[in-house]
Amino acid sequence: MIIFKNIGLYYNKEKTHNRAVAEAVASFLQEQGAKTTIFDNSDFTHMLAEIELLITIGGDGTVLQAGRAALKKKVKLFGINAGNLGFLTSADLINYKEILSQIIRGKYSGHDLSLLTVSIFKNGKYITKEQPAFNDCVIKTGGARAFTIEMSSLGKETQKYFGDGIIASTPTGSTAYSLAAGGPVIAPEVDVILITPICPHTLTQRPLVMQGSSQLVFTPQFKRDGDYATVNIDGQITYIIETGDSVLISTSPTKLKLLQVENYDFLKTLNSKLKWGNR
Repeated sequence: MIIFKNIGLYYNKEKTHNRAVAEAVASFLQEQGAKTTIFDNSDFTHMLAEIELLITIGGDGTVLQAGRAALKKKVKLFGINAGNLGFLTSADLINYKEILSQIIRGKYSGHDLSLLTVSIFKNGKYITKEQPAFNDCVIKTGGARAFTIEMSSLGKETQKYFGDGIIASTPTGSTAYSLAAGGPVIAPEVDVILITPICPHTLTQRPLVMQGSSQLVFTPQFKRDGDYATVNIDGQITYIIETGDSVLISTSPTKLKLLQVENYDFLKTLNSKLKWGNR
């Protein structure tokens, strides 16, 4: 007996083959007794009212895009990898039938993904308020020059970074840009915020793991008029900040339910996706 009877399929329409994959997956689910609806990259949040499970077809970027809609409607999420790495996905184009037949019958494990919330202030007013970040928030120079970014934690001693910027990431995001910048891998159930400097112009600044309850304020400082930085959320949403602006980053009280295969093993995934531990 299936427990998910109304299932949405969200695919990356920029990859032409994904529509055919979505239709094949929908056909399989209908054979199992489920009702299916196919969505593309368009805004479909308002169409999720009756959806119980949202399946993504694409890579990790597609999971992150769909996650914003799933979060608003409190819909469970599952990923089929039709992209490259697919670290957040649990099935691929070869085994999806076997795995989905288990998922829709309740045979799955799942973890609640910790999110960051990002708020940006300009002249004391919000540019954006509590924007969710599933992987990371990157504050980075908008040009070719390094700049200073000051980090404070609600009035506590400040830390200054001089370089190309910083990456604030969730445990899930620790295997993304932060990892490429020299940050550590953090298990998804650990409640922390990871701060990884980008090309720091010093030998003393290293990644920093903060408590998940931290509320971190980042303020850029530039040497020249006209210089600016970008604030990028999950590689998908970008804002521009200048001198006097500030960015507040904290852990969201809301979590996203991401379904995985039964007996999901994080270390095994690290090995299969990133070759962790190989010699």
